[in-house]
Amino acid sequence: MKASGKKNKNIKRAIIGTSIAAIVAVGGWFCFKSMSGVDNTMFDIAKQNIGEARHQVRAAHDGGISIEFSTGMREENFVRNGIATKTVPFAMIRVNSDSLRSHSQIDGMLQIGEETHNITLLQNPYRMSEFAYDIIKNLNGREVCCHDQVTITLFIASNNHPTIVLNNTMTPECIAWDAALKLAVERLTPQLKGKTFEVHVTVTHSVATGADSFWYVEFVTECGQTFFCVISSDGAVIG
Repeated sequence: MKASGKKNKNIKRAIIGTSIAAIVAVGGWFCFKSMSGVDNTMFDIAKQNIGEARHQVRAAHDGGISIEFSTGMREENFVRNGIATKTVPFAMIRVNSDSLRSHSQIDGMLQIGEETHNITLLQNPYRMSEFAYDIIKNLNGREVCCHDQVTITLFIASNNHPTIVLNNTMTPECIAWDAALKLAVERLTPQLKGKTFEVHVTVTHSVATGADSFWYVEFVTECGQTFFCVISSDGAVIG
């Protein structure tokens, strides 16, 4: 009888020990899930609150003329107020040159791969050296791929039709916009927690040959605060 009682006590201890181990294991699993879900949750929130995200930026500088061709997603009713609304695809061409200030508009032609599109760049009445054209409707949902050659021809005068090749500011080896956004969220999670915000992702680049380009990620809160992060093309957080 005594031996049997001792055996029962050992069985009870084994059961209790197994139960405690199971509770610790489950508790640790929930703790891990909670901790690992913090950044993912903030990243998901950031991706759902895009004000503007430029997925790809082509650029060139030729004879005093700067050209930028951007594609991505942006608010249909674009306002930098910290509250993100419905986003739509966008594709915009901007030309900047002091020598063109006397023009009210500039006709041109954009070539993407084998496709050509006639364009009319309109002058910005507040910045007379800047001209823009929204080409998204011409593309009919076609994505501009990183391997597509993109050129623009400007019909400035009867004898002045420069054709300029636009280079991708980020090569295929560089990190994509959403990877840059995730790194920025990881850096700024403490500042963003509990705030309503919208996200703006773009590229900063130089016209200098061989100059590096950087992802610039900005968070604008509903109460007017701004936080930003600069990510290099290889994924290093530099600011």
